[in-house]
Amino acid sequence: MKRLGPVALSIMILAGCSAVGVYVPATGVSLDRTEAVLGGGGTLQLTATVSPADASVPAIGWTSSDVSTASVSSRGLVTAVASGTAVIGVETVDGKFTATCAVTVSGVAATGISLDVASLNLFKGGTAQLSATIAPSDATDGTVTWSTGDASRATVSASGLVTAVAVGSATVTAKDAAGHEASCAVTVDPDVYLGGALLNYSETSAAEGMWKNGAWTLLDASGSGSRSYRSQAVVVEGTDVYLAGCKTVSSVATPGYRKNGNWTALPALDSTKNASVLPLVLSSGTVYAGGYCCNGSGVEVPGCWVNGTWTSLPVLSSSYGSRVTGLALLGGSLCAAGYSADGSNIKVPGIWTDGVWAALPVLSASYASEASCLAVSAGSLYAGGFSTAETGVAVPGYWKDGAWNALPPLDSSKQACVNCLTVSAGSVYAGGYCINGSGVSVAGYWKDGAWNALPSLEASKGSIVYGMALCGGVLYAGGFSIDGNGLAVAGYWKDGVWNGLPSINPIGHAGVFSIVVCE
Repeated sequence: MKRLGPVALSIMILAGCSAVGVYVPATGVSLDRTEAVLGGGGTLQLTATVSPADASVPAIGWTSSDVSTASVSSRGLVTAVASGTAVIGVETVDGKFTATCAVTVSGVAATGISLDVASLNLFKGGTAQLSATIAPSDATDGTVTWSTGDASRATVSASGLVTAVAVGSATVTAKDAAGHEASCAVTVDPDVYLGGALLNYSETSAAEGMWKNGAWTLLDASGSGSRSYRSQAVVVEGTDVYLAGCKTVSSVATPGYRKNGNWTALPALDSTKNASVLPLVLSSGTVYAGGYCCNGSGVEVPGCWVNGTWTSLPVLSSSYGSRVTGLALLGGSLCAAGYSADGSNIKVPGIWTDGVWAALPVLSASYASEASCLAVSAGSLYAGGFSTAETGVAVPGYWKDGAWNALPPLDSSKQACVNCLTVSAGSVYAGGYCINGSGVSVAGYWKDGAWNALPSLEASKGSIVYGMALCGGVLYAGGFSIDGNGLAVAGYWKDGVWNGLPSINPIGHAGVFSIVVCE
């Protein structure tokens, strides 16, 4: 083995240690403030920054030019002692670099700051004005500095105006001249779209529209003579908002949908008979609408419109009505849930897959059962509704891939029903109502089979859930709750908390029939 000479060995040692213990000299120091005004007894925390950030010796020392006016601690905390002016200095141990802050002590010091609210909930684009109060009220310096912890979620102006930017949370902070702080937790909620209607007291006329983030938009007020005149489904795709249902023309319900408020009428089997869109689905630019059209004999015929083209679906009996109440796409197939009345005029629940009917199992063939909604998750098809038992009582539940799953009612002798369904992370959420022992309809939902009642405006009056949505782990349920005057009030429950919606008619009923929540 060849021996290394002393020169080569020295080079190896230096090379191996070149990244260890390198001295980085300080090149300067700065303070977060260069001047300040304090009242007697007031304090101010100064913050020094040594450059560069990786200086080997970042140590600093603090001084006051007049400790009888203002003193400073070893950590930069300035305390006002008496009226006058003092220069607070900071100096680096390495290099003796300095920075100063001129402190004027005069009048009354701020001892604290508070905000008018500790938390805010805003929708995207919403604003709220925060108000800060400095104590004592006669503090000499009333300056307030505002900041936000996350400007991508919420911003704040120099005057304390908060603007919601995106779904999430941020902390907005107000700081007084003495360095005291108060904060407000800002939560930015997703947009909530709710389709529904406002009816007069006798339910003989309706105003069609929607609520976005609690604000009502009237789309049509010409409806008359039809309680079904309402927005049955709301779908949001990007910036486009679709509302489907029907509108009354010459006392006939005409099927169709609105895109960003513009009405598109769909063809009916007979233009003199009622028809309506119930569910609506969008996929790859195609608009799928399900519902029914009354034929010339006035019998409801189930079917679907695909980009405006109507296709009737097969029924059990042409003498009695049938409807499509739910739509979903599964593996490239169009699935439609609903019911078809048999020759005895008993409603039979089922699913049409690409136009082929398949009846769903029921508790009793002697009584009506219905599938009222449809959902797809992990390759499985869920249909919610009810099946009537031999006792004649409607039992709530859902069919998963055709297999019936009963859900517990509040009172087994009273009816209950699933009106809407959503599946997330393997959990099944079914919304609807249960009739309690007093005969009152109680709004609520089942999660994985467990019933959760929702609060109502009046315990002795009814309430119902018609639509549900999940967003960010938060459950939204839309419907109505009847108040003490017997009027149905439109609204939605957010994680169980009721949010009533405004009505243009204080003596008319209102209801939410569909809900979409978008980040």
